[in-house]
Amino acid sequence: DVLEAGDGIEGLATFRANREALSLVILDMTMPGMGGAEVFARLREDHATLPVIVASGYAASDQAASLPPDPFVRYLQKPFGIRMLLHLVDELLP
Repeated sequence: DVLEAGDGIEGLATFRANREALSLVILDMTMPGMGGAEVFARLREDHATLPVIVASGYAASDQAASLPPDPFVRYLQKPFGIRMLLHLVDELLP
């Protein structure tokens, strides 16, 4: 099952309302309302080991510099194909 959110604020609310059911979050770094770095920080306050895929059109090295090191995060460079997304999901989920 997939849950969607239109922006960072809605995404964080969706996460908090469904945290027990979620196995992974796909997070865009550039979102209206609340950016990806802030959403990520708030996710980590609530769940330190939740797997997160961070998608961005900017260089992965730039995104890595804006977030603390985290073994439960993978970066996904836009544009991307379904195979790359599935590869990262497989890496993060047991």
